Amino acid sequence: KRRDAAWRSWISRDEGAMFPPEKDRYHLFVAYACPWAHRTLMTRALKGLENAISVTIVHPTWQKTRPDDAADQHTGWVFGNPGGKPLVNSFGLGGPFPAAFPNNKPEPFFDSYSIREVYERAGDTDGKYTVPVL
Repeated sequence: KRRDAAWRSWISRDEGAMFPPEKDRYHLFVAYACPWAHRTLMTRALKGLENAISVTIVHPTWQKTRPDDAADQHTGWVFGNPGGKPLVNSFGLGGPFPAAFPNNKPEPFFDSYSIREVYERAGDTDGKYTVPVL
């Protein structure tokens, strides 16, 4: 059984809702390589929310999320790095892969290196740094 994420909330039109629907308020982080995240892209398109919810696509090849810390072996989703050096996957198999793919751009708000940094910036250090993230 999948473990629930530490932070779970819903967008709601209910009066006093913590997260009301609002254009340009929400941003979606997804990976084409993740079926859970891919479903959110399909739902966004089917509901016609492309102009209301912006998207960043992470790189499909997991990398160390703290590459400068030899003691930290966590691997996960990283953002595109146009012009960066080619990547191999975290197990050293396959590749090299381009440092960025089409629509796989740097994180647009804080220039985070990885999804882990996005979670930690929000105060979530539970260790489950997954996509999709809204």
